[in-house]
Amino acid sequence: AVAGADLVQENGPERIEFKQQLWARIETSVPKHALLLSSSSARPATEQAKDMRDPSRMLVGHPFNPPHLIPLVEVVPGEKTGEEAVTDAAAFYTALGKVARIVRKEISGFVVNRLQRAIFREACNLVIKGVVKADELDDIVTNSVGIRWAADGPFRSFYLGGGAGGFEHFFQQFGASLNAAWKNMDPVNLGPEEQKKIIE
Repeated sequence: AVAGADLVQENGPERIEFKQQLWARIETSVPKHALLLSSSSARPATEQAKDMRDPSRMLVGHPFNPPHLIPLVEVVPGEKTGEEAVTDAAAFYTALGKVARIVRKEISGFVVNRLQRAIFREACNLVIKGVVKADELDDIVTNSVGIRWAADGPFRSFYLGGGAGGFEHFFQQFGASLNAAWKNMDPVNLGPEEQKKIIE
């Protein structure tokens, strides 16, 4: 199936042994110039390519569901991925009309899933503590930061919040309180009782 392919986009199960064996098999049949991309949302390319002889053309190209609507693709090279493969992957996704952004260091969850985890952690915390109901929280997000971040993202938004002084002024105003808030964030336990509260 891959013998004449210029590009392979792998969408297999998130089991590392499966991916390692699959890439080792694909490598024996695919042309040497082919770009090898994994849709993995959790398994870094370095780990996936462990059994490959030449992992220089293998990297993660992580889209988001539903991929026909969400433009972003995280392009995440492994330790042995060549620079040309990174450039080629970004160009490929861009040619499809996607927004390809390179994640410059392999890290668990890449970028978007880490952000989602942090936001969802606090969303669960607020519902568990009875501060707000789940549907109310969704309305709060979609009618505030959801709209703001769709236009600007957190860095640009807060830069603008600093006025003419940008981040320098923003950090003078809010840096200390942000540090204090981050150090004192509530622990969140998502046990059976807490899950039941959210489910209900």
